[in-house]
Amino acid sequence: MAIRIKKELCILTVILLLSSFVLSQDYQIDVSTDKQSYLPGDEVNFKVLLKDSGNNFLNEKVNIKVSDADKKTILEKTVDANKFSSFTLEKNSTRGWWGISASYGGIEVEPRLFSVDANEEAEFQLQQNILIIRNTGNVPYQKPVQVIIGSKTEIINPYLEINGKTDYKLLAPDGVYNVKVTDGEKTIMQNDLQLTGDIISIASTEDIESSPITAGRGYSENESSLERYRIAWIFVAVIFALFVLMLIQNFIKNKRR
Repeated sequence: MAIRIKKELCILTVILLLSSFVLSQDYQIDVSTDKQSYLPGDEVNFKVLLKDSGNNFLNEKVNIKVSDADKKTILEKTVDANKFSSFTLEKNSTRGWWGISASYGGIEVEPRLFSVDANEEAEFQLQQNILIIRNTGNVPYQKPVQVIIGSKTEIINPYLEINGKTDYKLLAPDGVYNVKVTDGEKTIMQNDLQLTGDIISIASTEDIESSPITAGRGYSENESSLERYRIAWIFVAVIFALFVLMLIQNFIKNKRR
């Protein structure tokens, strides 16, 4: 009986020693990326290096977590250690320092940092006579946009917050036109677009909704100051005429006296 108990104790001791050895096993974990900085839309290639205490590579599965510049978790998944893995950054990925952390066997490595740079980018779309501009970048969009209607060029200067959108109405004397929209990087073209209006111009749909009588005519970059501000000139002329009329009336009264 005593021999049996002693044997069981020996087995238990061996198991505990082996467990202690396994638990005390040290691992070396590190994360590397193929570049230090990326643009939204880029593919991030990374590798989790995993070695044992004897500096031997371990072909095991490891858990990784990707956090953005706001410390928000963007991605969590399991990858193969010592092999390249990848993920793609969204077009509107937050600008700043991101991190990739990895864990294995209860050990978690400090995040490997990489930067996501600013991306000022927009998407253009023509729906009949409406130009739609969407901010698809990760910073406010404020590039001047060139709109060519036929042979005439107009310039608009939108300001769009991240994920923002704005619409413009294209105006021109009744007819069919070739239209090109570009900011120097992104370009769209559409031929045989049917347009109507008084002159070739562009009007914000917000202006049209707030003032449908006057805004429909739009704003032309090449119009003269007199034409562009005709209402203001007419108002000034009327005031001046009234002033002159009052002077004449006063002069006639003084003369009769």
